[in-house]
Amino acid sequence: LLWRKQDIIIIHFRSKKFQSFIESCLVKSHGQRPSTEQLLKHPFIRELPNERQIRIQLKDHIDRTKKKRGERDETEYEYSGSEEEEEERDVGEPSSIINIPGESTLRRDFLRLQLANKERSEALRRQQLEQQQNEEHKRLLLAERQKRIEEQKEQRRRLEEQQRRERELRKQQEREQRRRYEEMEQLRRDEERRHAEREQVHTLTSC
Repeated sequence: LLWRKQDIIIIHFRSKKFQSFIESCLVKSHGQRPSTEQLLKHPFIRELPNERQIRIQLKDHIDRTKKKRGERDETEYEYSGSEEEEEERDVGEPSSIINIPGESTLRRDFLRLQLANKERSEALRRQQLEQQQNEEHKRLLLAERQKRIEEQKEQRRRLEEQQRRERELRKQQEREQRRRYEEMEQLRRDEERRHAEREQVHTLTSC
């Protein structure tokens, strides 16, 4: 920002807070110069009148300037705003408008600075909201994936349990069949032994 002589003169007509703010803005060292957020919290900025008060004061200043010059300059001082705009809460005491060269330019610069900061804040808020939505979407995807994995594990466990029971049942059936077969074999051998004994007794008796 290049300062003209008439702009520098304004400093002498302002308060110490204004001079302190300008000096903070003109610090050459980047490391020592306050950040934009710190400058916006400066007492001079915080005590500025709100946007509606500034518009009213600018309009009054424009009207006085037109009367003095006797001409109309719409391109420089055109005012656009809604009359139905709600009253904003006052911030500090409104400062009186003094017809000093370069003051309107400084005022517009400050308004542009405030608007730029508001836009950056909105952009940051939207970015944070989008990031939160993305993280929530990822979290839901991970939760859904974990749920599917758990369901697959449960299905596999049930299948393995069913197969194990079927194997146990087959083994039990095989053991039962083997036991019955052994019992039948034992009965057959016993019957053959008794038959052989009867035959032997009959042979001895016949002799």
